[in-house]
Order: sequence, then structure tokens, then C-alpha cells
Amino acid sequence: MRYIIYGAGAVGGVIGGRLFQNGRDVVLIARGPHLEALRRDGLTLQSASETAQLQIAVAGSPAEIEFQDGDAV
Repeated sequence: MRYIIYGAGAVGGVIGGRLFQNGRDVVLIARGPHLEALRRDGLTLQSASETAQLQIAVAGSPAEIEFQDGDAV
């Protein structure tokens, strides 16, 4: 199953980041400067005990994604 997170802000970023850290296939959808930062730097996921830099797949719109059976949006 692939998880497609529409909106990579505070909530979507944490959900997508945690899924990714646990071995799930994740695509984040973002736009504007946030999209460019994610493409360039990846997602920074910070907690009280760790900071992780995650290279998660990111798209600028749903049109950039080839949806598959079993995708969860």
C-alpha cells in the first residue's frame, strides 16, 4: 500500500514522516516554496529525542502521481 498525503504541513508532514520511518511507501503533495524545500532538502522530522532528515517522494500536484490500485489518499 502506498500512502499519498495531500498537504505536507505540520500534520501531513508528521504523519507522512512517521509512516516513512516505519518502512511505508509515502508520497507527499506540497506546493510553492515548501515543495521546493522538500525536493531540495527532504523532510525534517523533529521530536524531543531526535531529528531526522527524510528523503520522501514529493509531488507538486496529484496530476504528477500515477495512482495505483491500493493507494491510500
